[in-house]
Amino acid sequence: MKQPYHSRGVMGNLKDFFANNPGIDGLICCNNNCCYEAVLEIERIGIKIPAGIKIVTFDESKWFDFLKYPISAIVQPTESMGRLAVERVITRIENGTDAVRKEIILDTEFIFRR
Repeated sequence: MKQPYHSRGVMGNLKDFFANNPGIDGLICCNNNCCYEAVLEIERIGIKIPAGIKIVTFDESKWFDFLKYPISAIVQPTESMGRLAVERVITRIENGTDAVRKEIILDTEFIFRR
């Protein structure tokens, strides 16, 4: 059975990363799943959160308020991102050609936890 991306392989990579970069004092995770795996590995290695390393992740979770660690989060407007992506795909299909690239900037929110 194929293991998911947040399996032991990721944990081994984190172990190697921390071993080869002892001065790292912060980590930004791309989503909640990676954050979960990172916290597990950081705990296993014995690095203290937040004294030894601070963590920020994309994707807020209501459960972060109940963790023993302060996990700050970057909240993305996922509903707007999905709607705009679908609109762009529909435009490309209807025009029958590649649509001109368009930069779209959406507001985000940073939730800081101490």
